[in-house]
Amino acid sequence: MMKLSAMLAGCGLALLATTGSAAGLELGDRAPTLKIKEWVKGASFDLERVRGQKVVALEFWATWCAPCITHIPHLTELQAKHKKDLVVVGVTAEDPANSLEAVRKFVDGQGRKMGYTVAFDDGTATQKAYMDAMGMEHLPSAYIIDRSGRLVWAGYPDNEMDRALERALAGTLDVEQVKRRFKARQGIDAAMAKEDWPAALKRIDEYLRSAKLSADERVPLDWLRFECLARNSASASEANRVGAAVVGADQLLERLDSYAWQMLTDEAYGGRFNSLALAAAKRANELAGGRNASVLDTLARAHFAAGQVERAIELARQAIDTAEGPEKEFYRQSLAEYQAASHKGG
Repeated sequence: MMKLSAMLAGCGLALLATTGSAAGLELGDRAPTLKIKEWVKGASFDLERVRGQKVVALEFWATWCAPCITHIPHLTELQAKHKKDLVVVGVTAEDPANSLEAVRKFVDGQGRKMGYTVAFDDGTATQKAYMDAMGMEHLPSAYIIDRSGRLVWAGYPDNEMDRALERALAGTLDVEQVKRRFKARQGIDAAMAKEDWPAALKRIDEYLRSAKLSADERVPLDWLRFECLARNSASASEANRVGAAVVGADQLLERLDSYAWQMLTDEAYGGRFNSLALAAAKRANELAGGRNASVLDTLARAHFAAGQVERAIELARQAIDTAEGPEKEFYRQSLAEYQAASHKGG
């Protein structure tokens, strides 16, 4: 069974996508207009109206994207913290699993937990203007627009985004440095898309040597090293070493949850990293305080993969109890799977 975050285009693990700037949009350019069919939550606005006054943070998301849902409380915190200087907008588009009706229902169910503006795309016009134009293929996908209306940052919404946002708010973000990092990462992803693992590893190492990264900023790059090594069966022991270091160092529960789910469900890994996945899921659950439904669901899957079916059933029930809205049905399906395995084993 695919998790919500694994449906459709995939969700949450790619630091950047692989296609480059298909429509010529680059960091430093004037941000494209937001073309919105319906403002589901919050007041409508256009970028020109807030230019010179506010920074804008866009996040493209979907109701089926588990890391997107996990990130909602943090976006709410950012909006509350910078309410005078920042507009946070969650933009979502129609797809087979993400109708306008489903989005309305989901947003209503979130209540105060989704304390920022939510918009439903005009077809996929806004998504194309940002994600497609920048070569970004995965959700969640985030963008920062500074007070002058320039697009100054793009990537996965993590600690790096938070730092960039603080600098954009202070007017100290070095856009040229961000652009250099973005292009370097595009090169890494391009090599990975071609499954040229030696070339990707070389690019990662070159980037790590040239870029001045903090320990936290290194974590996503080290995870890419793990991915390259893990997809080469001859490097399984080295992959485990690198992966264990990443899991031990990462402080972002959304990433840990995604790491674990990928190791558990991606056929390329062939179940070779289930123990590491269990460690990542446990750490994510500790950081979440046992109160995040997506993380509980991943932890249940990790215990199931380890043959601990009764523990998986227990955690799946906790995920259902913690979840809200359409998430519950997905977790019920997981529970049914574990219960069927338990009965068969018994």
